[in-house]
Amino acid sequence: MKASFAKFVILFTVLAVAGFSFYFLSSREEPSSLCPQARTTVSAPEKDARMKNILAPTEENIQAGKALFNSQAQPIPCSICHGFKGDSIGVIFQWIKPYARNFTCFQTMKDISDGQMFWVIRNGSHGTRMQAYKKLEDEQIWQLVLYLRSFSE
Repeated sequence: MKASFAKFVILFTVLAVAGFSFYFLSSREEPSSLCPQARTTVSAPEKDARMKNILAPTEENIQAGKALFNSQAQPIPCSICHGFKGDSIGVIFQWIKPYARNFTCFQTMKDISDGQMFWVIRNGSHGTRMQAYKKLEDEQIWQLVLYLRSFSE
């Protein structure tokens, strides 16, 4: 009897996840197909927007940015919303409006300065779900900026 119930629970869970996934994925346009993304973000103050990345794009700095993006940044890793591929299809993308930034979209990314990205990571982005990462050190934010740039190169 217990084995039958366990099989039922597993089957029900699989069907429920499949059903929800089908609903969300089929009824909404994938955010990664939105390129360029039509939305505005609060602009950083001019002096901040003009900042240039102080770090060289070395493999070490890019890999440090990747580790922050995928698992180490707090309060939550960036990949939860932006996806492991940086295409804005994170595990919770269907619940985020507007969609998270698609870093793979060159048309969008080419016009965003390093300073603007630094400022948004540090302060969050009003009108979106992007929260502030105030506990990251400056070097860590610059490593993230290097990694984000690697998605659209």
